[in-house]
Amino acid sequence: MPEKGEQIRLITTAAFNSVAIIKMIAETEKIKSAKLVIFAINQQAAKILIELKEKNLLKNTILVISSIRNAGIKDKSIAVEMLKKHFDIIFITSHAKIAVLETEKGNYYTVEGSGNFSFNARLEQYIIDNDEKLFIFSNEWIKEVENLKKKEITQK
Repeated sequence: MPEKGEQIRLITTAAFNSVAIIKMIAETEKIKSAKLVIFAINQQAAKILIELKEKNLLKNTILVISSIRNAGIKDKSIAVEMLKKHFDIIFITSHAKIAVLETEKGNYYTVEGSGNFSFNARLEQYIIDNDEKLFIFSNEWIKEVENLKKKEITQK
């Protein structure tokens, strides 16, 4: 993982995704808060997130999940139903894919990339930063999305 102020860039064609990165971080240093912005997720990835939460390695987590339908809709629907029992979820029209993670060791990771939260063997790119300013920036725009969605719900 990157040290404070560092960035790692990955290019892969392996069956790999942001959930694998989140799992590696959580097993090394507990994640005390997380915001995960997800376009698509499969059951395997959902199970990993649930297991991390149940092991108390992933705390205070909010999921922002895209309401856009896609080719993997059936698997995504099942995965989302699994996650609903364990996490606060906000649905919004989105194609964003980002995770912002604050750890108990004082690291501030931002994981961005082209890959969905599903394991497939496609060409994907990821950027992993350990930068508090980038974490704050990303966390703030995600909070704005949360607040807009909550305001929209209360106005109905």
